[in-house]
Amino acid sequence: MDYITADEKLQGRNKLSRKVGNNTHLVRHSGVPGDSIHLKLHDTYIITWYADGRIELNTGGWFTVTTKARINEFLSGYAISQERGVWYLEKHTDGPRYWTRLGVFADGLTIHADDAITGMNPLDDAKEKNKLRRRVAMFAKHYMSAFQAGKVPAPSNGDCWYCAMRTVDGNIPLGEKVSDKDHLMSHLDENYFVPSLLHRAFETMPHSPAMGWALAKHWGGQDIPVPEFVYSQLQKSLSRYMLRQLGQAA
Repeated sequence: MDYITADEKLQGRNKLSRKVGNNTHLVRHSGVPGDSIHLKLHDTYIITWYADGRIELNTGGWFTVTTKARINEFLSGYAISQERGVWYLEKHTDGPRYWTRLGVFADGLTIHADDAITGMNPLDDAKEKNKLRRRVAMFAKHYMSAFQAGKVPAPSNGDCWYCAMRTVDGNIPLGEKVSDKDHLMSHLDENYFVPSLLHRAFETMPHSPAMGWALAKHWGGQDIPVPEFVYSQLQKSLSRYMLRQLGQAA
């Protein structure tokens, strides 16, 4: 889809907005830097088509299967692929490979009318992303070992300020509001096991009732039997949450 095609879909009573999929809408905006039409998934504009031919891609930090599928469904000539948790931008070609990998995806990546691309990370960046994924996985493993040993107390005012403080609008951690990744990297560097970090992972990532029982056992002083696999679930949620906050596919 391009701007012209999107514009054709927004006509008549659907001039400003039209549903095009589950939790997905085309939304028209006008103004500086020019007319634009967005593909909105939940509350995030994942594709923006500009009247001058530019196309901007964003995840809003949600590197999910659904986000990637929606982008690929509505983006023409290009696609997002994933390998080992890293997203790549690929371009369709007429050659035997059909798709050519161009670089590592980043929010704000823009495809211009002349096919020039800005805001994309080089392919070598994938090595650093994979290195970071290994660091996060090790951090989550050590975190859960400390949690099971009773060395991670319940969330309190003594937690990391960015993890514990919540905004008045939205009730989300300050670190998420300001998109500050440095404090998460400091947790990795120092093996700083903050209770609020696990609590937020539990809030935002898919979880089972058994995971809540595990938190109640350790933080609520309740004598509840918790199967070993539940700790693995918490570990996975923590890892996925941190990866998402660090701008990677979880």
